[in-house]
Amino acid sequence: MKKKITIQETYRDIMKGLSAFQVFPEMPDQPKEGKWYRVSLTDCRCGDGSPYSISFRLGREDKLMINFHGGGVAYDIYTLQRPIASTNTDTEGFYFNEISPMYDAASCSGIGSQKEECLFKDWTMININYTSGDFHTGTNRVDYTGLDGKEQTAYLHGYTNFQAAMEKLMPYLGSPETLILCGESAGAFGVAALAEDVIEMFPECGNITVCPDSGLLVYDGWQKTAAELWGSPAHIVEKLTDTNFVTGCMLDLHRKYGDRIQYMYTSSLRDGSLAEYQEFMDGRPKAHTREGGLRHEAHLAHMYRQLKAAIPEMGFYLHDSLPHSEQTKELDLTIHTLLMNDRVLEPMEEGISIQEWLWNASEGKVETILCEKMRTILEREE
Repeated sequence: MKKKITIQETYRDIMKGLSAFQVFPEMPDQPKEGKWYRVSLTDCRCGDGSPYSISFRLGREDKLMINFHGGGVAYDIYTLQRPIASTNTDTEGFYFNEISPMYDAASCSGIGSQKEECLFKDWTMININYTSGDFHTGTNRVDYTGLDGKEQTAYLHGYTNFQAAMEKLMPYLGSPETLILCGESAGAFGVAALAEDVIEMFPECGNITVCPDSGLLVYDGWQKTAAELWGSPAHIVEKLTDTNFVTGCMLDLHRKYGDRIQYMYTSSLRDGSLAEYQEFMDGRPKAHTREGGLRHEAHLAHMYRQLKAAIPEMGFYLHDSLPHSEQTKELDLTIHTLLMNDRVLEPMEEGISIQEWLWNASEGKVETILCEKMRTILEREE
């Protein structure tokens, strides 16, 4: 019988792979332009109670990008009990609950890269780290019984940490002429939910783009989870009127701001990571399957049609050329998120890179770019 790998072992392997990465230095009172820093936030906590921090780069241009990192979700007590952490001896893990070098490594990749070909290399950039399983929207402290039978406390403080991060950095941000709000994976849900909060912080900004990357999980309990488990503020809970979390938030954003915002969404068609989570949320084993990928593809097509009907000017970049992993290639699953991956800098569909598509939106040119497979699906269902 094949030995089952525990989350404790998996996490240890992840950290071993990052051992050579040089974490960012702590930000001084006068940060240098173009240099990444870690910003520790006093009194803020990760999900496991350890100190919380974010990352920041002061740019040379009067343009600001705020990105929300991802890292799973805890939507009930079962998933809350099973973080992806060194303390989890179970074989299932659902969310990260502490800061690791992984976040620094991601922050300076993809659209956060300093490479010459990165169109955003001179922008000011904030990366909101994610360690709370609450899509960045929580304010709650939850006491629960751990898998070892001991009493544990989870700090679902995503929203609390976000507010503290923005308060800390506002003196360095001025009044940007251009603002891009984005997020990958759980951060895609987070940016959709928190875009309104950020927009209200910059009332004079007339050029705003909101772009979730790979945020699609269908579940009929989002409002209950947000209100009762995460302790999300009422103005966020009220947005969650759709079984698709991001769709509900984007529709709410459009009702409130209309054409003041460029609305965007990007994802691969059969996202292996999202499909795996969806399988579990639907009552099936948490596993990578070909059928799960096809179910995700169908959900994505429905999401596209629903949002395009309500927001015709919304831009999409939907692709399927990159596999999820070598281990799942034979299942025809596709990659999970690209914004913080250097592949985002390379041309893909129609010879255009995702960074170029996002840059064009910030310049007022919103485009929809669909891979051939998605075009075929949509034409077949018309």
